[in-house]
Amino acid sequence: MIALTSAALLRFCRRNGARLLDIPWVQPRLSPAGARVQHMLLVDLLAGSERALPSATRGRWIEGYYLAAEGAVPTDPTFQALWSRVFAHDPVGFGAIENPEVEPLDLSGVDP
Repeated sequence: MIALTSAALLRFCRRNGARLLDIPWVQPRLSPAGARVQHMLLVDLLAGSERALPSATRGRWIEGYYLAAEGAVPTDPTFQALWSRVFAHDPVGFGAIENPEVEPLDLSGVDP
């Protein structure tokens, strides 16, 4: 079995041309007793393609995902920050935006 660390996964994505999308993703609760997971990265695996995803399509997917996971579309400040970022650019081309707030990772000492 191959163990894949987060750093190795990011290095794989970088080698294959993936980029980070400029959306501060927060994973919804996946169970009633669970907690949201903050500070996640949305990785664009289609970087360099000419495809684009309209904000309305992203918004429908996010609403549906949160509704299915949490039972309702949230109205809290964390979700509102995510929601406003989704509609900041329309459309966001896959791979068109790199997240300027994310520092490049030094992966030189990490084994894949």
